[in-house]
Amino acid sequence: MIIEEITSEDVENALKCIRRSVEISNAPDYPPNVIRIQLEKHYTLEWMRNAAKNRYCAVAKEGGEIRGTGALVKNELRNIFVDPDYQNRGIGKRIVQHLERKAVEEGFGEVWLVSSITAHGFYKHMGYYDVKEVQERIGDDLVTGYLMKKTSQLTRGIVTTTKYGSSFVIMP
Repeated sequence: MIIEEITSEDVENALKCIRRSVEISNAPDYPPNVIRIQLEKHYTLEWMRNAAKNRYCAVAKEGGEIRGTGALVKNELRNIFVDPDYQNRGIGKRIVQHLERKAVEEGFGEVWLVSSITAHGFYKHMGYYDVKEVQERIGDDLVTGYLMKKTSQLTRGIVTTTKYGSSFVIMP
């Protein structure tokens, strides 16, 4: 499994991964209308191309196939998804850790995100804590999410490899 920055060749398969995750993993937690709107109006090829151009996007690949994806905008994690057939194998954890390292490298000491109901427990397990519950209207439905934050432990014991192959540990 490798985690790397998305390329233009990855965009369509990354989108397929996201859409599959929304359809399968999020469906038990959200009304069908919310899932439909997310797929028809939000997670589109145009959106994915724009995201790949305007933010740091990473993909998790195994045997050349995309198994997960995620993005970082300044110090905010966005759109972390893992193909449902590959969930609970540490892929999401590796994507989040990759993006956290990127945030630390860019000088941030904390990372924020808005979690879905579906991923809330995962992020708590990753050391994020709830700041507040947030709500968003999607169609006729009011959808709950969780504004979450992770601070000090971000900078403790992160091993980073430089482009020259040497490793170091970032300490607070």
